[in-house]
Amino acid sequence: MNFLKNNEKMIKLFLSTKQNYKTQKTYFSFLKRIILLEKITIKQINKYISSLNVRNNTKLLYMRVVKSFLRWCNKNQKQSFNVELLNTYNNDSREKRIFTTTEIEILTKELKIFNDKVLEFYFWMVYENAARINEIINADFENLNSDYFTTTQVLKTKHKQSQRVVGIPEYLVDIYLEINFNNLKINNSSLNSRMSKFFKFLSKRHPNKFKKHDINFQTLRTNKITQWAYLGYNSTQIANITGHIKTQTLTLHKIF
Repeated sequence: MNFLKNNEKMIKLFLSTKQNYKTQKTYFSFLKRIILLEKITIKQINKYISSLNVRNNTKLLYMRVVKSFLRWCNKNQKQSFNVELLNTYNNDSREKRIFTTTEIEILTKELKIFNDKVLEFYFWMVYENAARINEIINADFENLNSDYFTTTQVLKTKHKQSQRVVGIPEYLVDIYLEINFNNLKINNSSLNSRMSKFFKFLSKRHPNKFKKHDINFQTLRTNKITQWAYLGYNSTQIANITGHIKTQTLTLHKIF
């Protein structure tokens, strides 16, 4: 089992199978710690990861990294790690909630006062459609139908590419028509920056009313999905609307 000890070359061989640079970097930073353990055994790996002062979500990520690496070693280096004995951890995502009527009224009013029509448009588009921000950014607004609906790409993977419908609510149509999208550089980073500024503005006017994790695009999306669940939509119905490939994703994030 100790063939891995201090063997960065082995890790680099494994990482050469990963095309994404960020993935390589993340995997390498953690696997370097593993090869410094006194013994590279399932027991030692479990003990080490359990001892880390990090959230369960991070431990889950580390276990996925290790499991992927050890499976590669079993297949390509004739090792026999029993990866099924690696510890598992419960997802500790924050419990999802829905905005109250009062909170919606506050957000509506404060977005108007903040006077950033671009943010106001994308904020409510993400919320009303329970969409990922990139889905709204990439929506085909040049081909809206008469009811202001269009399509957007949900995601692209090796195995599947899908589309979903997004619509502009009636109360956002005028704002949409005011915005000159041709002169705007809209991307994830710029919109997150606008959102961050709005949160600071909101916090000063309503101290302790909203937490930072309440006011971001991902939370807006899950907030709406949770609302649909409370209204009686089942996981399959919500997956069809939002473009989740697996309904288990909804359960994993404690929406149901």
